[in-house]
Amino acid sequence: MNNLPTPYFTFDLSSVRANYHEFTELFPGASVYYAMKSNPLTEILSTLSEVGCGFEIASIGELDKLLFIGVNPSKIIYSNPVKSRDSIAYAYGKMVRSFSFDSDQELHKLAEHAPGSNVYMRVAVSESGSRFSMSEKFGVLLSQASDLARKVANSELNLVGLAFHVGSQAENSGQWQAAIAEVGEVIRELESEGIKLDFLNIGGGFPESYLEGQTPRLSDIAAEVYAAIQQLPYELRLYMEPGRRMVANSATLTTKVIARLERNKENWLFLDTSAYNSVFEAMIFQGNMRYNIDPPYNRTVVPTHFVLTGPTCDSLDTISYNAQLPGDIQEGDTLVIKNVGAYSLTFASEFNGFEIPKAYFIDRD
Repeated sequence: MNNLPTPYFTFDLSSVRANYHEFTELFPGASVYYAMKSNPLTEILSTLSEVGCGFEIASIGELDKLLFIGVNPSKIIYSNPVKSRDSIAYAYGKMVRSFSFDSDQELHKLAEHAPGSNVYMRVAVSESGSRFSMSEKFGVLLSQASDLARKVANSELNLVGLAFHVGSQAENSGQWQAAIAEVGEVIRELESEGIKLDFLNIGGGFPESYLEGQTPRLSDIAAEVYAAIQQLPYELRLYMEPGRRMVANSATLTTKVIARLERNKENWLFLDTSAYNSVFEAMIFQGNMRYNIDPPYNRTVVPTHFVLTGPTCDSLDTISYNAQLPGDIQEGDTLVIKNVGAYSLTFASEFNGFEIPKAYFIDRD
C-alpha cells in the first residue's frame, strides 16, 4: 500500500478476530457483546458476527446497521440506560428483548413500550484509574439500587441482571474486582428478598496498550474478575461489552509530513492528517496521547523530541507533544501511527475542509 495517497487507515480483520478469541479464551463461558460505538465499520461488524460475537448498542441507528448485515436480534443488547420512547418501541418491534435501565422513568418507558422484555440495572461504581468516566452520567447509586430493583417486580418486565462500567481505558486491573465487590452487596440484599439474577454485566473499559507497559494485561484482568465473582453469593453468568480493546490494535494510520518547523525551540512536524479527521482522542487528551509511531524505514539516527500537529488552522489540532522520532525526519517522509482502530473514524469529521482518510482492509487469516 506504499503508493496510496496519504492519509489512510489500514485495518487488519484478522486482528479483530484474534482479539475476540482472546476474550473468549480468557473469560470462558462469558457472553461477549461488542460495543460498536468504538468502531461501527461494516467490515468490523461482519467479521465479529461471523465468529459468533454479540453486540451492544446505544441507538436505533446502530441497531439498523446490525440488522442490515443479518445479525439476529437475540445477539443484541440495548445497553444505553436512557432511551427515548420511540427508540424503545422501534427496537422492541425489531425483536430486541434485552434492555438496560437506571431509573424509575426508564422502567416506566420499558414497561409501556417493551412489555415482557428482560431488563438489567446499571449501577454506578468507582472508576479510579480510568481515562474516561462512565458513572457520572449513568448508573443508579448503590444505596438506591435495591429499591429500584424491587420496582421491576410490579411491572411486566423481567429483572435478569446487573451491569456496571469501570470507565474507558481502565488502567488498573483491580477496578473490576472492586466493582464486583461493590455490586455483590446489592446481589446479596436482593437474594435475601427472594430476587435472584441470571447474569452480571461487567461492561467494557478493557484497556489498549498504546505504548508497551502502560496498561494491565487482559489475562491479569480476567484473573481478578474470576477471583471476585467467586465471592458472590451464587453463580452468575458473565456478560461483557469490550469496545476499544477489541479493535484498537487492528488499524494503523499512514500520514505524510508536510512541514518541519521550529516553534519556541520545539521541533514541530505538520502532518497531512488531523486530530479532527482521524485521531480525535488525541485532541481530547490535548496532545498527551502517546501513540506508537513508526518512521518511514529503519533509521539509526538519534531520536529527537517532536510535536506532531495537523494541517488545520486550529491550534487544538495537535496529535502529540511527546513523539520520539529519528532526528532527520523531513517534509515528505511518511509516518505510521499504530493502534488507531478505536474511536478514530467514529469521531472523524471534515473540519476545515480536510477529507476523512480512506479505510483499506486486509485479512491475514
